[in-house]
Amino acid sequence: MTGRASGRRGARYFRDYEIRLYALSMRTGVDFELRSLLRDELRTLCQYIERFNDMTEDEKDGLREWMAHGKSVNSNPFYIYGDNGRLMDFINASRLDEDMLEEHELSAHDDIQGGGDPWPHNPDPPF
Repeated sequence: MTGRASGRRGARYFRDYEIRLYALSMRTGVDFELRSLLRDELRTLCQYIERFNDMTEDEKDGLREWMAHGKSVNSNPFYIYGDNGRLMDFINASRLDEDMLEEHELSAHDDIQGGGDPWPHNPDPPF
């Protein structure tokens, strides 16, 4: 299912991750600084899910996999930076990457179908 999901459904989707983060943050054997970092990450995740309540199932799966490797929602695997020079968050970067891929595929299809010059900047031959 690739349709948009509601905010409540998105929040439930990450409930297991939230529970694990909360459990880790409450352990007495875990360093205080690590516990506070985990709590901050949990808070960030909840705010992120509320902000992007229209995530597709594929985006949710990608985000879950990204976070399972210990990565933050405020970074992305594509190393895409915004206009402000900061690393884009996961969903915005994923959507931009998907748009760029679609645009590239469309332009490649046009070139194959004869819709465009395959060598648009080809200089005159030297001979």
